Amino acid sequence: MDDNPVALQFLENILLSLGVKATSINDPCKGIEIFTENNFDFVFIDIRMPKINGYELVESFARMNPDYNTKFIALSTNIYDDSRNNVLNSGFDAFLLKPVKEMMVASIFAKFIGTFKENDKTLSEPKNFQGVLLRVLLVEDNEVNQKMMTKMTRKMGIKMDIANDGIEAIRMIQEKKYSLIFMDVQMPGMDGYEATRKIRELHINTPIIATTAHAMSGDKDRCLSSGMDYYIPKPIRRHQIYEIVSKFIGKDILKAKVDSYRFLIVEDDSNLLNALADVFKMHFTSSACEAVNDGTKACMLLGSFLPDIVIMDLMMPDMDGIKVIKYLKSDKRYSKVALIVMTGLEENDRKVQEARSFGVNHFIFKPFKFENILEKINVILKDLKDISRINKEGIHLIESNSNELGLDSGEYVEILKTFIKNTENKIDIINNSINNKEKDKLIRLAHSIKGSAANINFLEIANMASNLEKEAFAEEYGKCRLTFEEIVNSIKTIGNILNNYDKKQKQ
Repeated sequence: MDDNPVALQFLENILLSLGVKATSINDPCKGIEIFTENNFDFVFIDIRMPKINGYELVESFARMNPDYNTKFIALSTNIYDDSRNNVLNSGFDAFLLKPVKEMMVASIFAKFIGTFKENDKTLSEPKNFQGVLLRVLLVEDNEVNQKMMTKMTRKMGIKMDIANDGIEAIRMIQEKKYSLIFMDVQMPGMDGYEATRKIRELHINTPIIATTAHAMSGDKDRCLSSGMDYYIPKPIRRHQIYEIVSKFIGKDILKAKVDSYRFLIVEDDSNLLNALADVFKMHFTSSACEAVNDGTKACMLLGSFLPDIVIMDLMMPDMDGIKVIKYLKSDKRYSKVALIVMTGLEENDRKVQEARSFGVNHFIFKPFKFENILEKINVILKDLKDISRINKEGIHLIESNSNELGLDSGEYVEILKTFIKNTENKIDIINNSINNKEKDKLIRLAHSIKGSAANINFLEIANMASNLEKEAFAEEYGKCRLTFEEIVNSIKTIGNILNNYDKKQKQ
């Protein structure tokens, strides 16, 4: 139940993709009428609605049907006005922060429905997760358990990092994005319960799976109440890991392993070139990968091999990375090719800034770990899929947003173009502010984008800008860089929507 039709449609699509039958209502009064005639297992309610807000609704619903165990899930765009504790103390069973993601909804169902049934064939058990960009964190102080889990997951194609206690886990989670966390509850220093509470306080919604060797009555409830999403007793077996990953990671990500992409690696250091080629072939088993040692060979190869992503060194003899970038940008055939630039230069070096001026946003600074490259690839592949999806939905999105704001489509598009232009004008300033660690300027710019994006109903960009504002305030400039890149890519996506819309209007 949500008065915002775009948010309502997004949630309905998520529920459909999870195989859940849903009834969508954008009017709380109509919602009350339908609730009295039906028994619902779950009710998702936007807290901030006109006429009747979510707090009043959940109180009314609870009185109407006290015997039926309906779970009420609160939806909100503002974590500050609607804190988790306030919501849960007002009759709601769980809280989700918008924009809602499929994994978040799946976690809610897993939390309340209980144990997974062995005959549940909604997600078939894969033989392995080879080629899926998964990063899992194990928080465990026992060395034997660490080695067992690492070996089991490695054979399944899962990359697992280890944290020896809760304190180390919190640090690692703030430095990297994880798909899933296995959390031992009994550890010296900071135990799993406290670590989970602190992780949730950081507004990190990664699914956390409790593990314990002491399966006692009440343990499961205690785990779930601390913010964990599921509970499994030790010893852990491979089929349990398959089940957990399949359930919590989501079907879309698991299907990514069968997607085929084309990668081109350009690097004059033969050792690094061969190592990168091996890593790509291991992680993207269904994709094609070509590796060459200079820019000239790369440009010659482009005639017969059109890559989705080029991973390229910036400084090479003869034809360097800048010349290759210019070559790519000069030909419309390569307009959709994504670029990742590797370099040993400093971030504020003239060559790096020149590459940025040609629209390159993904940089890896040497020395680096291979997982840094894979994380960038993960972001780009997600963007490629999002662009494809959003381009298809773009016209509908423009019409929905314009209706929501009481404008006709032409008026809304004009405002949207102004937003794009103003935001693009801020990109170089934000980039320099991150490089120069100009905290106050960065906060001000992020706040401006946040307000504008929210006003035109692009809540995902508003949330990104909000994250950038918080990261700037905390002086976490590494995170600022990653969030900034997400904003830039989203702005490009909106540009694609507008181009498609204009073409459609001219037809």
